[in-house]
Amino acid sequence: MADETRKLSLGIKDRLTLPVLFPERSNYIGQVLVEDISKKIRVDQADMKEIELKYSEPDKDGKQFMTWNRDKEKDLEIEFTQAEADFLKKQADRLDKTEQITAELTPLIRAIKGL
Repeated sequence: MADETRKLSLGIKDRLTLPVLFPERSNYIGQVLVEDISKKIRVDQADMKEIELKYSEPDKDGKQFMTWNRDKEKDLEIEFTQAEADFLKKQADRLDKTEQITAELTPLIRAIKGL
């Protein structure tokens, strides 16, 4: 069914991490799917204010990390079209085949494969 959608509940960390799956280059349809998914998972200014999203102080190596008030975080249930779900699964499979999945990515990849 063309109108069928798949739902996925994503926290802030998932929404910030999901773009790691996007290919740097693809065909036109792939880029349209990237744009559409990006709009759905976007963390906007209202989200940032609500959860107090900010960068940490640089560590000894100069690296900074995003932090937020986890008590104020709420998962967002996002509906993906079948085409978007298939695209995300394909990207998860690509990372799997090239052994680029980290322990941090594993829960997100598992959720995507379950779409």
